[in-house]
Amino acid sequence: MKDLREEFILRSGETLLPGFRARAAAFYGRPADQLRLFNGILAAARAAMPELNSACAAAGIGEAGCASAEEIKKVPVLRRETMTAGRNRAKGAAMASLESGGTGRTGRLRTALSPSGVAWRYADLLAVLKETGWRMGERVSALHPEEYGYFRNFAAKAAAGAFGELAFGFAQQYLLYGLLHNRRDLLYSGRIFSDDAAARALLEDALADDPVLLISRPDALMAALKAWRPGDRFRRLRAVLTVGTALGATVREAAKQKFGAEVFDMYASTELGYVGLTCPLSGGLFHLNASSCLVEVAGDGGVIVTDFNNKLTTMLRYDTGDHGRLEPGPCPCGRPGPLLLVDGRAAGLALNAAGAALREIDIINLSFPEDLPFFQLYAGQDGRLALRLPAREAGQKQVLAGRIAKTLSLPYVPQASAGLRLPPSGKFCYLP
Repeated sequence: MKDLREEFILRSGETLLPGFRARAAAFYGRPADQLRLFNGILAAARAAMPELNSACAAAGIGEAGCASAEEIKKVPVLRRETMTAGRNRAKGAAMASLESGGTGRTGRLRTALSPSGVAWRYADLLAVLKETGWRMGERVSALHPEEYGYFRNFAAKAAAGAFGELAFGFAQQYLLYGLLHNRRDLLYSGRIFSDDAAARALLEDALADDPVLLISRPDALMAALKAWRPGDRFRRLRAVLTVGTALGATVREAAKQKFGAEVFDMYASTELGYVGLTCPLSGGLFHLNASSCLVEVAGDGGVIVTDFNNKLTTMLRYDTGDHGRLEPGPCPCGRPGPLLLVDGRAAGLALNAAGAALREIDIINLSFPEDLPFFQLYAGQDGRLALRLPAREAGQKQVLAGRIAKTLSLPYVPQASAGLRLPPSGKFCYLP
């Protein structure tokens, strides 16, 4: 028997936007004419940005756009400085305006979405949720930083006159997610990374909520795993979906063993929507959302993404600030490639004693199984490393610094200080 809520959503979406039902049916392996879709975004970007138009003309790219996938590489990469200046905003009415600070970056980036852009993103989300095995109406618990709580930000947004944004947020969180999806947000503060009691309270809230699907950032998932005790058990949990920062293989395996659920990792952002999703056999590599975006990796490992769904804020060859690589595939699940590995942020790189790069995913994989407390490792401009530890570890900071240096094979024991620093996004990063 069909779920009436799901059928209502699918029929409504298809009526407003033909193709919505098919897009929401499956995430993996959706074919797309990426060159045609890229040229559609390129045309909007060239109209909005005269300097981009001039650069494309100088590169020999005609008004019709790129003639081949290889020619796409001639189109300039758009970086965050251009985006935050608002010079990539095309004409048109926006249904939603979204703001992202970016992990480890300064400046906030605001993107506008048209009604069709919102609908396509939502179809992608439904496809992601379906791949995890979740079905409409089953309980979803989302571990969510309190910084993004709706009522926490209500007064400031109302004072700024952002009533459209407030209305959209309310409809999304309380009507769509709350009533139709049966999702509950479990808000947490940054104390979960330094206070065992706070991490335990968050885990107990999740256990009591008894979800079928648990959505979390990898950092909050790590805190919950550290708070796990013998005898804890999720009764109905089938899948964990993570998004936001790097998910190490050691964390994925720990969650699978302790929670008794399959773990899916999603590569997504406020700016770009849903870019990639792992499958149970992909080993942490992302299957790419070919119908919604084009993913490239530059020679220096920088991940570059073009969002096909957004024709208002033209996210054209956007430098994500992430580092990774593309693998040709196929995946062990049988689906063809390419597959994307993202190992952390491109900036803030640390080197081990052998001179090899230590990125966020490497640090997680090495340190998480060692029962170390949360820490932040900073690589300064002079190349010297600095370490931050929870304030409660102040008396043991030198001992812990030595353990961390040994675990990561660092060239020396970094200078340690007490007190973690979380950005306004509430994200915790080993390499901010």
